[in-house]
Order: sequence, then C-alpha cells, then structure tokens
Amino acid sequence: MTTLIHIPDVPLNLVLDYLDVRSIQVLRKVCRNLRNYIDDEKNVDPNILTIDLLVFTNVISLRFKDSRSWEPRTLIEYQRHPDGCLVVHFSSVGRRERLIAKQYFVKIFCMDFESILRHQKTVIQYLYMNFVHCIRNGKEVEQDLKLKPVASRFFTNFKEILQSRSHPLPVEEINMNIVYQKEVMSVLPFLDSTLLKYIIFLNARNRGRFFKTDEIIYLEQWKKAKELVLINFAVQIPLKSVFHAAEVHIELKKLTARDLYRLKKAFLKSRRARSFYIGYQHKEDDAKVVELLGTPYDDFENIMNDLYRRRRWFFRIPNNDRQALCIHFEDFSKFLFNRIKISEVSSTIDCISVCGKLL
Repeated sequence: MTTLIHIPDVPLNLVLDYLDVRSIQVLRKVCRNLRNYIDDEKNVDPNILTIDLLVFTNVISLRFKDSRSWEPRTLIEYQRHPDGCLVVHFSSVGRRERLIAKQYFVKIFCMDFESILRHQKTVIQYLYMNFVHCIRNGKEVEQDLKLKPVASRFFTNFKEILQSRSHPLPVEEINMNIVYQKEVMSVLPFLDSTLLKYIIFLNARNRGRFFKTDEIIYLEQWKKAKELVLINFAVQIPLKSVFHAAEVHIELKKLTARDLYRLKKAFLKSRRARSFYIGYQHKEDDAKVVELLGTPYDDFENIMNDLYRRRRWFFRIPNNDRQALCIHFEDFSKFLFNRIKISEVSSTIDCISVCGKLL
C-alpha cells in the first residue's frame, strides 16, 4: 500500500489543490519530506482572500479567509506565555491549543505566516494591520510603551518575510493602523504596485499627530494607487503627489489659498479625480481664498430640520458638459472637492467658472 509520503508528485498536487490553508499547514507537520515538498512546490497557492492582523502587547491575532475553507474565517492567536508561545486555533467546532516551549510569540507567528504566504499568487483583497496602542488623555501609558519593542520586532521580521518572496505580494488594499513612516516602509514597498489600488493609513495614537511621508510618496505603490487615505494624521506633503488619485483624504498642517487653487486646477484636468477631502490645522485667511477661487455661493442646508450654513464654489470641467466641480467648505473646517452632475447645480446658481473668476 502506498503511503502518503510515497504518493507521486502529480496526484499529491491534486490533493493539495483541494486543501485549505489550515489543512496544508497540518500536512506540513506530518514529516520533513512532506514539509520540504510543500515548501518547494511553487504551485501550492493558499488562495488567501483577506488577512486581518491585530498586534497587542502579549498577543498577535491572525484572521484570514481562503477560497477553499468551509469556515467563514480562520482565526489563530499567538500568545505570550511564561513557558514560551501558546498557539490557539479557533473554529466552529471549538478551540485547539499548542504550547511551543521557549519560543517568542512574535517569532512563531512570523514562521507560520511566512510558510502560509510563501507561494501566494491569488490577489489578496485586503491586508489589514492594526497595532493596538493604549491611549489615555492623549498620553502614552505603560501598555503603549510595552508595545514598542513588540512592534519593532514584528516589522523587522515581517519585512524579511516579504523580501524573501520571489515576487511582490499581490494585494489590492492595504489598511494599516500605525504610528511611524518606518512601519509603512516595512510593508508597502513589497506589495505589487500593479495590483495595489487602495492605501489607507490610520493613526494608532493621538488625532492630529504629525506623520512623515517623505519616503512613502516616492514609492511606485503610492504613485499608482487610486485611493489615498490618511486619517487622524497631520502631514506636510507636496500636493502634486496626490493628483494622480481618484479619491484622496488627507489633513495638512497648513493649507494655503495657493494650495486650493492648485488642487482645483489639477482636479479640472484629471479624468480620474472623483473626490478629495482636504482637512487642515491652519489655513490662510478667507480673503486670499476668495481672491483665487472667486466669490463663493453661500446658502443653508436643511439637515434633520436644522439649518446649517454652507459655502461652495462651482466650476465647469473642460470638455465635459455633464459634470461640474463642487468645492464645499464643509463645517468651515475642511474642503471637499467632488464631481457632481450639472443637473445637481441649482438653477439659481450661475457662478460656474473655469478660471476662478465669476462668469
């Protein structure tokens, strides 16, 4: 009778094609020969569709979905333990634990993650990474300080995993809850720039914290992305570095009237631009804005039976008789650039322009 380790390559590959990620990992641990075969066999695609990573001081939570599993999601936790690392597998039939003695939990996670992703070819719909910092009254507390060495070790190993792949990791959306640019630079440069569409960074600490982007904006991944979102960060960024995107959400440390004018010109020239959200911490006075954009249209908007004052500018889009650009000074605290249908512009508004001066 032929044993599992003596099955010829072709039928063994057929078996592997039917296995989900979890089953393949179990099979790897049967013996060294099987592990080496699976690790070397480039056609073993785990078919992972989504990845969620939560990193705490003492736990790394890995949740993923693959196209072959009958489980909605696979959840594995890597827990710091006095005697090493406790690996906990959760499923619909219960939980299974395994203690790996004298091993650091970050190292064990990275070893598993590397073996899972080694031959990933299927496009991952999204990769979500959240580093759970503890915030109290806007200040770092003890738990947050303890997370720093964990995050540092994690990103060092994670970068090595991505670098070791023969091809960039195919990801459509990257969503990171982080603090520093160096954390992004451990991941973003190693994603496939031809497939990456959405880049989303959220501040894991205090709202309005300054975030460096001087390295990120020169990456091909950034230059080719359709959507660029930086939430709760304040940035100093050359605005031309976002002009290529269809949707943008950023908050600038300082916004000038000249910035708004350049954004308007870029939006009108772009066939791709759909929506820009531009927040700011400091802004030039309104007189300079009016000088470059023209006199705004002020009225009131009825929201839940309450009237809210709004300020808007409308501009014709060259060679486009169906759409217009609306710049909305929302809540008098942020500017929203949106494509709207010409039919949505009230017939009482005749201040659509093409150069910043009223027609």
